[in-house]
Amino acid sequence: MLLLAGALMVAAARGDLWLDEIWSMSFARQAKSWSDVLVRFRHDNNHVLNTLYLYCFRECSEPLVLRLLAIASGVASVLLIGVAARQRWGRAEALVGMVLLATSHPMLLYFSEARGYAPAVAFGLAAYVTIGPDPERRRFPRIAAFWLASLLGILAHATFVILSVALAAWHLALEIERRRPWRAAVTRLVAWHAPPLLAFAGWHALFLRGMEIGGGDESSTGAVVGQLAALVVGLPDSPGFRAAAVVVALGVAIAGIVALRRRRDAQTSFFPIVLLLSPAAMLGLARPSVLYFRYLLVIVPFFLLLSSRLLGGGLRSPSRRWRGAALGIVVALVAAQGPRVARLLLLGRGQYGAALEQIARESTGPIVRVGSDHDFRNRLVFDWYAPRVAGGDRLRYVEQSRWKSEPPDWILRHSQDLDATFPATWSLRGGGEFRLRGEVRFCGISGWNWFLFRRSGDG
Repeated sequence: MLLLAGALMVAAARGDLWLDEIWSMSFARQAKSWSDVLVRFRHDNNHVLNTLYLYCFRECSEPLVLRLLAIASGVASVLLIGVAARQRWGRAEALVGMVLLATSHPMLLYFSEARGYAPAVAFGLAAYVTIGPDPERRRFPRIAAFWLASLLGILAHATFVILSVALAAWHLALEIERRRPWRAAVTRLVAWHAPPLLAFAGWHALFLRGMEIGGGDESSTGAVVGQLAALVVGLPDSPGFRAAAVVVALGVAIAGIVALRRRRDAQTSFFPIVLLLSPAAMLGLARPSVLYFRYLLVIVPFFLLLSSRLLGGGLRSPSRRWRGAALGIVVALVAAQGPRVARLLLLGRGQYGAALEQIARESTGPIVRVGSDHDFRNRLVFDWYAPRVAGGDRLRYVEQSRWKSEPPDWILRHSQDLDATFPATWSLRGGGEFRLRGEVRFCGISGWNWFLFRRSGDG
């Protein structure tokens, strides 16, 4: 499973970098020292642990190298979900959990992307494995490992706090349920959770408070939760299917929690906390101005872990019918992820280098002026790839404010709609007519399609 997972992640990481990865790389290249990453760039696209990694390879432009931290985190996550399931339930659950995580499209997408989400997931699972099935046993090496995993998770991405709060709340629930002497209970809670929570409070004061938000498309909480559910379950990402996916996910969560409760499992209270209560509380307190489903990515492995408990139990059933049903569900879940995974492997996050190479190849003259429909998004990507493609030294980006004095020869139009199309001709007010000469597609979510329009009469 680790070999399969690693192969999928490497294949998914071979395509072009997209805007957010290039943006992170720009922070790494502007930094004069590693401490700059911590204090100079207070920006939501500066995922500090990932940016520190990129700083070490700031002269490199090979996507696989720049995404290696994410790939390693992804492989580690597949291993850790297996360890977590094995130490709590058994081998069948471990295998199912590893299969579901390794083939999950949203997880594979971020396990192959040079950002902080993959390390946050890996350190979240590491913290969960370290605290063990029952945190009552308090030994310093385990506690120190838990602190380290939590600290690195916080540096990987601020959304890690969802897991820190969930683990602390679960531990508190266990202490209340078991009615331990309050002094011993408080000592255990403080020993395990005070350092990570204090570290997050300090990080919030130092870095997160007043952090610049890069912006993005606004979405409601319901739409984001529905999109996440649809991607995890493998249903189409449309309003009707999003609602159906939420119902399915809730059904799986409730069934899993009921199954744990019947067996008096210590994990019973953990899953409603980590999947529902902690994310809701953190979103309610933070009230982010821009919300994406990836902000909840750290909880997805725990949904898959709970699913593995249900399906692993079915695979161990003495009834052939139940074993067949469980196996069929696993196969169906993997197959449902197949089309999105295939698109990721084939198209990546966009084919920007190929598009600029086509523009250079089909153009004559020493200077080729290129404009676009979004100066910030497309300019950053253009500036990264133009020096790296054949003939790219002739390409010059022209911002929209300069189009009257320097009319562009080509215009890039972009869209994050997978099925977007544009008319073959397009007229720019006061700038002449342009014809569609090519298009390059992307896999969805990260990146966008580019449509290449050339001024009529230029060739």
